[in-house]
Amino acid sequence: MPSEVVLYIAQTLDGYIAREDGSIDFLESIEGEGDNGYSAFLESIDTVVMGRDTYDQVRSFNVPFPYQGLECYVFSRTRKGSDEYVTYVEGDVGEFIETLRAKRGKKIWLVGGAKLIEAFQGANSIDEYVVASLPYLLGSGIRLFQRKEPREERLELQKVERFGEVVLLHYRSKGLY
Repeated sequence: MPSEVVLYIAQTLDGYIAREDGSIDFLESIEGEGDNGYSAFLESIDTVVMGRDTYDQVRSFNVPFPYQGLECYVFSRTRKGSDEYVTYVEGDVGEFIETLRAKRGKKIWLVGGAKLIEAFQGANSIDEYVVASLPYLLGSGIRLFQRKEPREERLELQKVERFGEVVLLHYRSKGLY
């Protein structure tokens, strides 16, 4: 069975994943419970895909690279090859993800950012959406979904989990309308 792609991400109640400048400092003020299900989620994946801005932000946190031991890909128009943690890729998202899906393994985590999420949606390449709804209203910033043209996708709620103030919503894509 081909590997599934899961978007696992946190957003504020008003739909933002970051401030205008990309900062996610507000996450520190959220009171969850334990690791909010993160460890269990990590057990279900073996591959990580993210955009270059997201990768640069992860590297700026002054902590060990959090995805060591996982196959990591970063979409970038400017960087080529690989570094100590990731392989840089470019080109058609749909073609790339179909190559990854063909490998036997666990799920593929689409980490972000917003531009890459939009590209994955455009290629109909997200099977699951796991969205942590945070009790925070940011008012402006980078929206989780940024599609400019109309696109309707039906989702089916699979599970709801509560971790303190954080609600984790699990949806499965039912396809486009």
